[in-house]
Amino acid sequence: MKYKKILKNFVSVLLIAVFGFSVYKIYTITKTLRDVDRTYQQIQEEYIVKSPAESNGSAGASENSEPNENAEGSAFRIRWSELLETNSDVVAWIYIPDTHINYPVLQGKTSDEYLRRDLYKNYLVAGSIFVDSYNAKPFVDYNTVIYGHNMQNETMFSELRNYNKKDFAQAHPKVLIYQPDGTCLTYTVISFHKVHEADEEIYNTNVVDRTAFLDSVRNKNQLLSVIDEDNIESIITLSTCTNGDQEERYVLHAALLKNS
Repeated sequence: MKYKKILKNFVSVLLIAVFGFSVYKIYTITKTLRDVDRTYQQIQEEYIVKSPAESNGSAGASENSEPNENAEGSAFRIRWSELLETNSDVVAWIYIPDTHINYPVLQGKTSDEYLRRDLYKNYLVAGSIFVDSYNAKPFVDYNTVIYGHNMQNETMFSELRNYNKKDFAQAHPKVLIYQPDGTCLTYTVISFHKVHEADEEIYNTNVVDRTAFLDSVRNKNQLLSVIDEDNIESIITLSTCTNGDQEERYVLHAALLKNS
């Protein structure tokens, strides 16, 4: 009887400990995701000037914002002077209309620099959206590779996974890249698939054989899109984890078309 009582008490203590640990983990995860939301909400409020139409006439372009030309349905301007003063590693701003993908894009000396650091260079589990450090001329190179985490709260690049759904892909065909010189490049989505993290062709930042590269882009493409090599000026490759297989990545390709 004494042994059973000890065992019962031990099990009770163990269950309480497991419950307590579970509550702590849930609290930690929730707080972490809230920190991500708070950080990027602050960044957007500080550096985006919404159009009068979107802000109901309450805000227009500031003296320090640059007009972004050639943007389809552009709804805002970026305060480039302030943004670059905060961090000179910013090379662009990425925006996919009607999604949460609306972030500054950075490029560090290595591809690890902004993996867990935000715009202010503070630690943040979601890190930043960033260009591969091997891209010598982002958005001029034939293939500019951009990374972002797949977060549980629909932030960063988590919504890329939705491109496996036909309706979502059709509703979100464009990726806008705002540049510090005030221009905006409009890319057309052409491919979505899963790849291995070490796929040398897909993550090639110095494409020489464009035909071979585009063959890899077409491989297992889940989108019903025609990829015309002759009409492609350059490509951006957006990459994020699948949160399943650790070596597998979701990849979205969008092309800057010569005749668009």
